[in-house]
Amino acid sequence: MEVLVTIEKAKDGSYWCQTETEIQGGYLTSTGRTIEEAKENLNECLAEAKEDLEKEGKVLPQIQFVFKEE
Repeated sequence: MEVLVTIEKAKDGSYWCQTETEIQGGYLTSTGRTIEEAKENLNECLAEAKEDLEKEGKVLPQIQFVFKEE
């Protein structure tokens, strides 16, 4: 499943990402000092969401992020 992610630069020079689609009932967001750091943080959020669902006996579909910069 492809999920569109918006990357924006904050006023303080950092970056944040947000999924455009809900993933299991919520949007994933992340921040970082660089775009790469924000992307890495988003992947960590996805891994945590996947772990939480697995503990409940649920499966998160395979997700591929597609990034767009604003």
